[in-house]
Amino acid sequence: MMKKKTVRLISCIIAGILVAAMVFSMIASGLVYAGAVSSKELKSKLSDLEDQKTSVKAELDSLAGKVDEVAKTRAALQKEIKLTKEEITTVTAYIDRLQDQIDVKTTELDAAIKALDSKKERFSETVRTTYEQGETSYLEVLLNASNFSDLLSRLEIVSAIMDDNKKIVAEYTAAKEDIQQ
Repeated sequence: MMKKKTVRLISCIIAGILVAAMVFSMIASGLVYAGAVSSKELKSKLSDLEDQKTSVKAELDSLAGKVDEVAKTRAALQKEIKLTKEEITTVTAYIDRLQDQIDVKTTELDAAIKALDSKKERFSETVRTTYEQGETSYLEVLLNASNFSDLLSRLEIVSAIMDDNKKIVAEYTAAKEDIQQ
């Protein structure tokens, strides 16, 4: 009986070893198959990554060209800003010069107005004096001279008055023209 038991035990051990070998064989072949599938997937993924890398490299090259264009545009804009600032400085200096000229002309105008007022006052006095004296003409003054020496004196006085009146009118007219200018 032992023999049967031993044969059975040996048969079980051999069957167990065969089952274990079969299981080990299946596991090993499964790992090899899984490795083969993963290898294909990895090769495919690697190919996709290389394609993506090529695409990204092309995009980087394109962007590098655009960066150069942007840098050139930026440099041109900075030049334009510099020129605009210089133009502003020039226009500001021109405005300052014009303001100085305006100040000078305003001072000159004030002086001309004062001079005109003075001339107007003198002119008004002359007109008032002539009016107050009545309708005495210069000829009448000359004809009322008592002698030749008196006539020459009166002639000189009348000439001086006429010259003075002409001068006052000319100064008044010139002062008005100065203000208008």
